[in-house]
Amino acid sequence: MIGHLPLFMFQSLRGIYLDNFLSVSLMVLPFGWISAIAFILVGNYRDTLNLTWHLIPIMILYPLWGVIQQFLLIAMIAGNLHNMQTLQT
Repeated sequence: MIGHLPLFMFQSLRGIYLDNFLSVSLMVLPFGWISAIAFILVGNYRDTLNLTWHLIPIMILYPLWGVIQQFLLIAMIAGNLHNMQTLQT
């Protein structure tokens, strides 16, 4: 359960399914670790590595904002396609 609502209520919420979340996360995890290590190595090599507390909220909010942008873009494209269909008929 998530909060006080059962998990199955979130599985059909706007097309978000949590069925394969763990397996997909495990597939993507090595690429994420390799990228993070590469970023740290390059930043350390170039003396531009600046780790401050400001990175914590950015690292939390950035993926969330990316998901919101994807939903907005998909809604905009779907709305435009729907309007094109109704204009043709």
